[in-house]
Amino acid sequence: MLSRVLWKKPQDLGYTISIERLIDQLSDVRKAEIVAVTDLKGKPVKETQPEEMDPELQKLYEELINSV
Repeated sequence: MLSRVLWKKPQDLGYTISIERLIDQLSDVRKAEIVAVTDLKGKPVKETQPEEMDPELQKLYEELINSV
């Protein structure tokens, strides 16, 4: 059931992709956590960003993230 909910968003955005292919592509999305220390007294800042990916996958990922 969860995969069907996940699959509906790309369908609404005009993608014609199978559930299996969608899950396969999204499994390639990786995120990196970057911790930056601005000064010794300040609290470290943690930032999460996606790693580089295929442009087609990046477009799908960004459209899904922005549609939530």
